[in-house]
Amino acid sequence: MGPTFVHTHRDENSYLRFFSALNRMNPNFRYQMQAIGSDGDEATMNAIAVSFTPESFVNLLCASHKKENIEYKLKEMKSATPATRHIVSDIFGTNVDSILYQKGLIDSETTSEFDSRLRDLKTTWDHLVPTFHAWFVSNESEKFKSHLIKAVTDQAQLDGHFSNNRVESTNNNVKDWVGRSGKVTLPVFNRKVEEYATCQQQEFEMAIYANGPYDLASTYLFKKRETYLEWAER
Repeated sequence: MGPTFVHTHRDENSYLRFFSALNRMNPNFRYQMQAIGSDGDEATMNAIAVSFTPESFVNLLCASHKKENIEYKLKEMKSATPATRHIVSDIFGTNVDSILYQKGLIDSETTSEFDSRLRDLKTTWDHLVPTFHAWFVSNESEKFKSHLIKAVTDQAQLDGHFSNNRVESTNNNVKDWVGRSGKVTLPVFNRKVEEYATCQQQEFEMAIYANGPYDLASTYLFKKRETYLEWAER
């Protein structure tokens, strides 16, 4: 769990205060940050644009939220379920089976590849949902090229599509930890969040020594350390 910002309004000024506070705590923060991701909330995106220069970091959008948004748009356009499924697979890819993955637009390794593949999809999409291709080109194409495609996630050194599901999961866990009634004072809330962060850190440390409820992800197995017992038995 990283820096936490408690706020009561979801507006641009609130998020600007958060980024400003981080910069005050660490004057090099804006230069050290390699990537930042969000769910595409307009207020958050505006605050990011004001607080950071685009050349200094990779600005990512959550693929899961974008998928939900596009599915909702297709529903608005009265798209039939099979047509929606087909178009969403064209955009976000699909697992054909447990091994084979069919790439989508989001997996484009360059912006030119994205543009070319999008042009190739026009005939099919116009047949399935006549107005969708034009809408996508006007409203989503540049967002994908700037924040979502593989060319962007590679810059952020991510393995796969970016998702902020883990952040939302942490937010949900904190609510469970603190209590969902909302009737808690700020000092009590701060103390409980600190307790949660300490507990989380201890679980991380136990995972490193394979001595806890969680295992290290395959990409982090190099951080695994032997326990004293394993060392002593050799």
